Parts: sequence; C-alpha cells; structure tokens
Amino acid sequence: MRIKNLFLATGLLVSAGALAQSVPTHPNYINYGTDNNQRFTTEFVKMLETWEPGKPYLSPDDPEYSNYTDDNFFISRVRVKDRITNTATQANPNLVPGEEAVNEKKLCWFSPIGEMTKQWGAMSRYTFDADNFSMWQYLDVHSNVSSQLFRSPGVFNDVAHKNGVITGAYYFIDWASTVSPTSPAGEPLYELSKKENGKFKYAKKLIQLMKYYGIDGMAFNPEGYFSSDLNTQFQEFLAECHRIAEEEEDWHFHVDWYGYVTNSGGLNDGSSTLTANHSNWFHNDALNYPVTDVYFLNYNWSEGSLQTSVNVAKSKKRSPFDVYAGFDQQGRGYGGWGNGGWGVLSKYPVSIVVWGAHDRSQIYTGSNEFGTSELTIQNTYQDKLEMLFTGGTQNVLSAQKIPLNESNEKVTTSHNDLKKWHGYSRFINAKSTLQELPFITRFNLGNGMSFKKEGKVTFNQKWYNISMQDYLPTWRWWVDAGNREVPADAINCDFDFNEAWYGGSSLKFHGATQKSEVNLYKTKFTVESENDKFGLTFMLKNGTDPKLKFKVSLVGSENTYKYYTIPAESVKAGEWNTISFTAADLGLKANDVIATMGLAFENTDANYQINIGELSLIPASYNKT
Repeated sequence: MRIKNLFLATGLLVSAGALAQSVPTHPNYINYGTDNNQRFTTEFVKMLETWEPGKPYLSPDDPEYSNYTDDNFFISRVRVKDRITNTATQANPNLVPGEEAVNEKKLCWFSPIGEMTKQWGAMSRYTFDADNFSMWQYLDVHSNVSSQLFRSPGVFNDVAHKNGVITGAYYFIDWASTVSPTSPAGEPLYELSKKENGKFKYAKKLIQLMKYYGIDGMAFNPEGYFSSDLNTQFQEFLAECHRIAEEEEDWHFHVDWYGYVTNSGGLNDGSSTLTANHSNWFHNDALNYPVTDVYFLNYNWSEGSLQTSVNVAKSKKRSPFDVYAGFDQQGRGYGGWGNGGWGVLSKYPVSIVVWGAHDRSQIYTGSNEFGTSELTIQNTYQDKLEMLFTGGTQNVLSAQKIPLNESNEKVTTSHNDLKKWHGYSRFINAKSTLQELPFITRFNLGNGMSFKKEGKVTFNQKWYNISMQDYLPTWRWWVDAGNREVPADAINCDFDFNEAWYGGSSLKFHGATQKSEVNLYKTKFTVESENDKFGLTFMLKNGTDPKLKFKVSLVGSENTYKYYTIPAESVKAGEWNTISFTAADLGLKANDVIATMGLAFENTDANYQINIGELSLIPASYNKT
C-alpha cells in the first residue's frame, strides 16, 4: 500500500483561470481502479464474484491489482449519524414531520461536488478554490453526481454522514439510448441484476460492498429505452436490494431516480408526474419494498401532476414525501420558472430535488460574480449557499417573511435574485446530529490558503480536504435580540479564511450592534457534572473588551438562556485568546440537557471584529489518552 499524505508535497502550482483554478495542475495521486477513472462497467460485476468485505476490489494475484492499491481512499469510516428532533429549537416550530402538506419536506441535492473536469470530485488536493459545500443541515440526500457507481471518495461520505446526510453514486444513461442486456448502457445493469437458481446473484454482495465502502445508495439518470427483459428484472433487483439491506445487512440502501421510464420501459416522464404507468419504478408490490426512494419529477410539474403523484404514492402505501418536485438549477434556476410555483408546491406533501449540472454545481460556478480571485469566489460561494438555503436575508427568522417565489418567476444564482429568494428553510428545518461528547469545533470549512495549528502556519500551501470540515453552525444565521425578533442593527456573521486557529478558517462577527444574540448550534448534550469544561478561543481585532457572552438553553426551557460573560482581563488584541469555564459557571448541573449554544453581543461599534477559532465542551471525566 502506498502511503500518501495531502500535505506531503510542496511547490505544487494551482491553475489560474476563474473556473479552472479549482482544477489542480498536479497529477491525480489517487488511482480509482476503474476504467476511465470512474466508469461503472461489467468488470465491476466480475469483481463481485471474488470480492469479500475487507478486501480491495481485486485480489493481489490479479494483473490489474496495482490499480486498486489506493482502496483506503474510498472507504468511509463514519456511519450516518442520527439527527435531533426538537420543535422548540426550530425557526418555525410548526414545521414538523408528518404526511400533510403543512409538514416538513425533504431535500435531495442531485448535483456534483468538485470541479469542472469531474476527474477529482471531492477528492483532497492542493487547491484552495474548491467546492466546500457546507449547508448539510438542510439536506436529506446528496446524490453525489460527481462519483460514478461504485467509487466514491471516502472524504465526501465522511462529512455527509457526520451531518446525518445519506449519499449516492451515479449512473448516467444518455438520451434515447437502448438499455438492453447487450447494449453499452444496459449490459452492466443486466449483469449486476441477473439471477442464478431463481435468486439475484449479486444483490447481497452489492449491499455488503456498499456498506463496506460507506456508499448509501445509487442515483440514476435513466433517459433510455429499457428492453422488456431488463426492465422488470432491474425493478425487482432494486426492491430486493432494499429488502436485503434492511433485513440482513443493517444498511440503509436507497435509490434516487429521475422519473423518465414507464413500467414497460418506455421513455416518457408522464407529464412530470408519478403515474400508475410509472409506479413499478417507485414500489414493488410483491416484495412490498421500495424500488426507488427519491422519485424525481421532471421540471414541468404542475398542481395537477403533484396531486396525481401524491395519490399514486399513497396507493402504494408510501409517503408522498418520497416524491420530489424537480428543479433545474442550470437551465431554469430555483424558482417557479416552467413549473407550478412554490405557492402550489407548498400545498402538497411533496419533497424537493435540485439538479445541476452534469460536471459542476451551478451555484459554485456562479460564485465568480464579484471577482475571480480564489478568496473572492470562496467568500461569495458561502454567501450564496446561505442565501439559497436559509433565504435572501441570511437570517432564518427574517427569511420566513420573504414572499414565496411563484410560477414563471426565475431565480438564478445571481446575488440580486438570491437576495429576494425565500430559501429552503421555509419548508425544511435546519438539522443537527450534535448529541455526543466531547464536542470540539474549529469552524474549518475544509480548505484554506494555508494550514494553521494554534494560529501558526504549519503548511504554507493551498489545500482542500472536505473531510476536515468541522461541525458548522446549525443556522446560517439565526440572529435575534433574545426574543425571536431580528434587531435592526444585527451583528454581521461570516467565515474568515484570513484567520484560523486550526485549519483554514474561523468565524467572524463584526460591526455595530446594540444587542444581537446568535444561536449557533442545536444540540442534545447531557451535562455529566458541574465540572464539565467549556472552552472558547477568540481573536479580538481592536481593544481588549470582547463585549461577548456565551449562552445555552436547556431542553424543556429552550427560550430561556443562561449566560457566561467573557471577561476582558488578560485579553490581548490581535492575538488568539483561550478561556475556559465550567458548567457550574453557567448554572448547569448534572443531567441537564443542553438544547442550544450560542453567543450574545452588546454595544459594539462599527470597528468591532472578533474571530472565533474554537468552541468546545469536554466532560469532566474525559481522558483524551
């Protein structure tokens, strides 16, 4: 096994084009071990004959074994974490799980992550400008269009899983292709789903392999004509994979499916509708298991198509939220252009899926609006992500008041369009997995212009490693005056790539405010004892008075806060300062359950700036050795 370290090489140059600068000039140091770097072929199916959990794709005596020596880079070592439910810590407490139109929708991000060549995807590399997607709290599924079946970078799956998001890998069938046992598009699917002695030969092996590598599902763009002998076979195969995953392998197999194939294999989107003539690709009645979990309606959906889709889903005894209304962020944007509009969608229990595009995320591509320097693109990208997911005000409370985008209103990735956008937070709560201690975050986005440790540069090169992305704030942002009312002079909240305590970024709060309280994290942390220790590392740009309090609320009294004032004594301006305080200092006792954590600012002026480099909560009994 060749040992490789992201920070091993020095002097590696980065290409300079506005979009191309995210593509490194250095060679791809990881061998995918598949044809054409990632492409799924019948060779993969042959490999399943001999593969066993814990072994690489091929056996050491295979002449192609050298192509698979980088196997560890494709293993995710983080299982999907459970998410917290607490309606009292939601921006909209009335948005709850259920089966009615007023209930919370799900969101599938059917998009790439990476750069425009699709050769790197989310793989770590020596660049700063890179797709460090960070709004996991609003996703349920990331289809990972950058990675073909069944080779997905472990770093990508790790960061998704720790935020409670399930992932996929992609199979693309070009428009009007023949999908048959002997066609290029169909042969791998036929071989994978063939039977032996009346049973699917590879179904169990496939689920074991996906579990071993940490790939949660499969995403399909099936724009071809399925032959009769493959059509039913593959439907049944996907249902059997669901059954095996649940009953035999303790896995959560799922399928994301662009709804363009009829029950008999024809190429027809049913007028952007899940019809009875498409329902065999949604659910298998004989096994009573799903065939697909994200049924992706094409982009021309209307009120009538949503109603029919809901009825068909319910007739299969499935949640209608397993039907997803499609949005094409490349061609049509995020609004109501060409569809029934968000007012119509709000009336139906149908979820949301966003496609775009084939080789790059459109919102990432659109982040050179204000300049082409790497730093400008990265800052703009985070701003636009916040506007898209939270809403144009970048405050989850005030975004709830933005009018819904209606039919034939186009919302692009432009800053002006996004400023008027209501955000996905109108229909989806920000979610969190934070319920295990110890807890430490350094607000690292997963890339940097250099790498710092305790504020000192230890690697003076650009880098991207998304698995190093920390637990980021649950809300981007939730700023009020302590009463769910947004102050007119709310403090400004950003990430800062110029200052970092550990990694490549920190949080930055700046500007004048009379009173701003920032809810940062939704949690379910149980206090072990009054000696549990909180830690906060910060840098104050001007003066020595932080004008800052740390705050928590508890389960059962979520709107009542306990505060600890950060003292001004011994604070040095322009340097990193670390302060510790105990649970007792906050008035906490054993078995209290922390529901939220945040910061409060009072009476700051226009020159005020504070960077937060680390926040931690360590149980008194914790022994880091």
